Amino acid sequence: MGMQAETPVRMQDVDVRTVNREELTDMQDIIIEETAAPEEKLRSYLDQVRNPYVLKAGEYVLKLSFAEGGKCLEDRIADYIQDQAKIRI
Repeated sequence: MGMQAETPVRMQDVDVRTVNREELTDMQDIIIEETAAPEEKLRSYLDQVRNPYVLKAGEYVLKLSFAEGGKCLEDRIADYIQDQAKIRI
């Protein structure tokens, strides 16, 4: 899979109403090694998704966005992965 060679701005601008759901990565298919270092977890996540801003969860399309001046995408994804690891413990 892996991220497409698109700019982050183009990835962010995807319209969830018109996106091809078949091209989206389902969150349930993402596998992150719990014992990996945070940087490796982030890289693994980014390698597995086509667009880190738009995913699907079953039949739902999810679009991630962040407030200006807040945490960057990488930090948010790292936080999400760490939270998921805590839930599974």
